[in-house]
Amino acid sequence: MNFGTFQGPGPGPQPNNGFKRQLAFPVSTTWIAPVTTYYMIHCVGAGGSGGCGAQAQGGGAGGCAIKNRVLINQGTRLVITIGAGGAGVSSGNFGNSGGATTVVGAGLTLRGGGGGGGVINSPQNGGAGGSASGGDLNYQGGRGGTATRTSSNAVAGGGGVSLWGADTRGGDATANGSQAFGGGGGAGGRGGDATGTGSGNAYGAGGHSTASGNDAPNDASATGPNLSGTMVADYLLSQNNSVSTAINPLGDLTTPLSNSYAGNDTSGRLTAGSGSSGASGSSSGAQAWGGTGGGIGSGNAFIGGGSGGSSAAGSTGNGGQGIVIITWMHPL
Repeated sequence: MNFGTFQGPGPGPQPNNGFKRQLAFPVSTTWIAPVTTYYMIHCVGAGGSGGCGAQAQGGGAGGCAIKNRVLINQGTRLVITIGAGGAGVSSGNFGNSGGATTVVGAGLTLRGGGGGGGVINSPQNGGAGGSASGGDLNYQGGRGGTATRTSSNAVAGGGGVSLWGADTRGGDATANGSQAFGGGGGAGGRGGDATGTGSGNAYGAGGHSTASGNDAPNDASATGPNLSGTMVADYLLSQNNSVSTAINPLGDLTTPLSNSYAGNDTSGRLTAGSGSSGASGSSSGAQAWGGTGGGIGSGNAFIGGGSGGSSAAGSTGNGGQGIVIITWMHPL
């Protein structure tokens, strides 16, 4: 078997290599390896929340550490600690940072750092993306978008979790006479930037699993690239079990966590891997890995993404919680 293609450098189908089981851990626990075999582990930190004010930066996404292949003996204990998403805030407050997620055991110390919270009333980068360490691949989370204004509301998007090293920052927002709302970052591309120049509001589109969201210059409303595809994590992460979810069998699993997903547009249609678009009302919540767009109120991120900023008339959503996903092959 070829153990070198557990996680490729980008999206798209890859050899199956005999994947047999996959577990998602949304809460802290100690897990005991059921068989002696090669394992792949994704360790994702929690996202930060955006700031809330007339000039609001987005929250950063959690970092992602990936161990491509590691031989773990049956009975070995892995201590899993899941970071909590940064809590949303109301008017006049900076966003909160997300917590770190770690996996310790079998000679491993994987860490996906939490994303930083977004600030307000300051033209600087949004919340920093979380760092990552201990994996064969260590990807920093996308930063929150930057908000700049001369007048009206400038509200940036939250960052997305980077699953293969793409720029997944939240969309920037520039308000020069009318409101601007940046899109949330996706798992494989940044959120769309928005520029309001006086004749109408601007809304950046959300990023996606394989592409960036479209920008919205000059008071436009951008739409996503409408990508399509399938990913087993859509089902996996839709389960809300208190400890973990097992899928058996996984005969159709090719590239875990990284196939493309349908894009979303300004009406907020979402699928896993995408961030939500900026909105004049409250932005939609994002699905797995994506950040939420900026809005007059922003939605909650789901897994690892940062929440977008909010104008003073609303409040920000929570950053997405951390997660650990373990995939393994047939026993040796």
